[in-house]
Amino acid sequence: MPNSEEVKKKLVGIFGGSFDPIHKGHTEVILYLLKNLPFEKIVVLPCGYPSHRQVVSSPEDRFAMTAMAFKKEHRVDVDDREIKRKGLTYSIDTLRELKQDLGNQISLVWIMGQDVFSTLHEWHKWQEFINEVHLLVMTRPNSFFDNKKISKYLLNSKKTHNFEDLLSVEYTKIFPYSVTPVDISSSQIRENIKLGLDVSSMVFKEVFDHINTEGLYLE
Repeated sequence: MPNSEEVKKKLVGIFGGSFDPIHKGHTEVILYLLKNLPFEKIVVLPCGYPSHRQVVSSPEDRFAMTAMAFKKEHRVDVDDREIKRKGLTYSIDTLRELKQDLGNQISLVWIMGQDVFSTLHEWHKWQEFINEVHLLVMTRPNSFFDNKKISKYLLNSKKTHNFEDLLSVEYTKIFPYSVTPVDISSSQIRENIKLGLDVSSMVFKEVFDHINTEGLYLE
């Protein structure tokens, strides 16, 4: 039985990404999670200068576009701490800041796709990271984890199919959750813009207007 302290905890999701640019695939997945799982809210974290990938537009532009996409969603907080941080961005630093800011009554769940989860062992201080937060791994329907990957071992040792474990179990768990992805990618949008193709159906109007006003992704 969970103790009284655990019962009072609220579930907060963390959804990070470069959002270069943010598109309707991102927003629909986040809204789907909010609709179907008992999150108090989801914190959306545009990264600053990630160590594992290159970004095209500035941190300020990516934050602005992400804020535009979620401006009507009261259960989504767009957080600028990684945008403001100088130097390379590491998730373990962000996680520890969030835990300190949100307090002990919050249970944090880091949300990531299956492709990101499969490379988690390449993250800075990844072993410390997975021992300090629950993970929700979004899987594609009929997809499988590679038995040769470290991620498969992690999944077998920490997996739960009971979402309540993320609230009542103190040690970290991994919750696989099937999500049908929207067939849009940021790289596709950037390439279409370079080619002069219309991307207005892939992003929110405010984001589309910002891209055009600032001349983003033309080169």
